[in-house]
Amino acid sequence: MWLQNPINKFWYSLRGLKDIGSTLVQGSASYVFDMWVKLILEKRRQLTSQFHDEIVLEIKEGFEDKAKELVTSSINKLNEILGLNRELGISVQFGKRYSEIH
Repeated sequence: MWLQNPINKFWYSLRGLKDIGSTLVQGSASYVFDMWVKLILEKRRQLTSQFHDEIVLEIKEGFEDKAKELVTSSINKLNEILGLNRELGISVQFGKRYSEIH
């Protein structure tokens, strides 16, 4: 059985009807996250790290507003591109160590 994802237009081969929900959710989430990262990388060529559904940017002190603007404008642009029924949002946190932002 084949299923086309309405967001990314990819075709998925399914083993059974029970796989429809998780396949669509995981495929859509992965596609959306990758598109968001691509938009960020168009403006800033370096990501410090990426974990599942989050990115880490190393920035100089005093540039928090610019970093927040970068990731926020990128998710807003992605919302325009995708035209989903619900807008996607992000959470932005700052800290000197990963444990402070996770």
